[in-house]
Amino acid sequence: MHVVIITWEYPPRIVGDIARHVEKVASALADGGMDVSIVTFHDRIQGLERQSNGVEVYRVGNPVEPHLNILNWDLTLATEFERIISDIYYSTRGEIDVIDAHEWFSVVPGTILKKALGIPFIYSLYSLEEQRSHYADAPLNIAIRNLEHLGVCEASKVIVKSDWMKSEVERLHSIPGNRVASISPSSPTWAAELGKLYKEATER
Repeated sequence: MHVVIITWEYPPRIVGDIARHVEKVASALADGGMDVSIVTFHDRIQGLERQSNGVEVYRVGNPVEPHLNILNWDLTLATEFERIISDIYYSTRGEIDVIDAHEWFSVVPGTILKKALGIPFIYSLYSLEEQRSHYADAPLNIAIRNLEHLGVCEASKVIVKSDWMKSEVERLHSIPGNRVASISPSSPTWAAELGKLYKEATER
């Protein structure tokens, strides 16, 4: 199985918890025999890096500057993510089985590639805009919430790290509980559970 992970941070670019978690996920998947490609952002380092465990890391910059806000930055960066993943898709003759889109930054490329190339995607959620902005109703916050909702609706499965977060996604986005999977990174079986969800996504 070939998994492509989209993330806006990955070592050495570490902004929060996402970078280290994605690194852990990629290593576990590679150790389990999967082909793993990571597509991520970096403002200085760009190009392909093949890591010792077999993980391929594609780093791209944002082609547009300056940016009005973080939403503008995300949407212009999405075009680069789509370009790189499309290149991987065609160079491997379509051998991408599933995309794992991390956080709302990755929803646009995940959704577009699903519709354009027929690649299913998983949506890995760490937090929700209501939690980060205290229910702010400014236009920017509403747009981010709408992107989160798009990801929840379009993804084959939504992955969260706790049962509380699972209940929040179900409540705020009004989706059935069977669409959301709670997988704790501290669980000894989390890598196997993740691999099972990837496989199920390809069978839909």
